[in-house]
Amino acid sequence: AVVSAAHGHVLSMTPRGRSGLTSGEITNLVAVDAQKLFELAQEGHYSWSCPLAMVIVSVLLLLEIGPAAIVGIVTMFLIVPMVQYVVKRMMILRKLRAQAADERVESISTMLSGIRFTKLNRYEERFFVRVMER
Repeated sequence: AVVSAAHGHVLSMTPRGRSGLTSGEITNLVAVDAQKLFELAQEGHYSWSCPLAMVIVSVLLLLEIGPAAIVGIVTMFLIVPMVQYVVKRMMILRKLRAQAADERVESISTMLSGIRFTKLNRYEERFFVRVMER
């Protein structure tokens, strides 16, 4: 439903609003936006539940094990910057992958347009003869 709503909005845009965007980029943007919305609905609650879980686990470890749990607690909190670095790197790679997908979708879309043009104008036989001559 989200993809069709976004696609319907894109179709109603003026040519000026779509300027600078290829059909591959538009298709990819719609798919990425739908995926981001799905991820937000699925994983958005981690922004409050993970810090709360870390505090609760720290308190329970201190109560259960005592001062020896401090090593585990410090390790747990020191891992957070490493995870942030990995996530930032993954986002950079995702952006590069999206650019490659834009190019791929655009080239496929161009090929399909050429095939459609050839089929609709009944140029198949002429192209076949030209290819076979060479």
